[in-house]
Amino acid sequence: WIQRHLHDRYVLKAQAQNYRSRAAFKLKELDDKCSIFRRNQLVLDLGCHPGGFSQVALERTMASSSKSRVIGIDLQYMDSLGDKFTFMQGDVTDPALFDRIIQEIGPDRRADVVMSDMAPAMIGIKGDDHLNIVELC
Repeated sequence: WIQRHLHDRYVLKAQAQNYRSRAAFKLKELDDKCSIFRRNQLVLDLGCHPGGFSQVALERTMASSSKSRVIGIDLQYMDSLGDKFTFMQGDVTDPALFDRIIQEIGPDRRADVVMSDMAPAMIGIKGDDHLNIVELC
């Protein structure tokens, strides 16, 4: 698996273009087809680690020259992507984190885009894995 991953063309392309993950290309393709991102948007990226989706959102909303912002949330710590990116470490199912998000964006503002590439940790027991997936939904 590791050898296949290291030679994957999207992994190599992501490294060459300084994306944090190959998933960035999946989101770019989706945005090309569906026009998800626009200037001045507030984007929530749930399960943002390692940051490929957030990088694409920052680029496609033209955050460097607009009022766009991306807020990334994950259980695992992630380094910042610049001044238009806010990282919050925590569990998206925790009500306290929800309160922090509302405080960050403001009580009268709503996210324009909510995206998620979250997946639960798989343990190899089909029944338990299925329940963890359903709970995440």
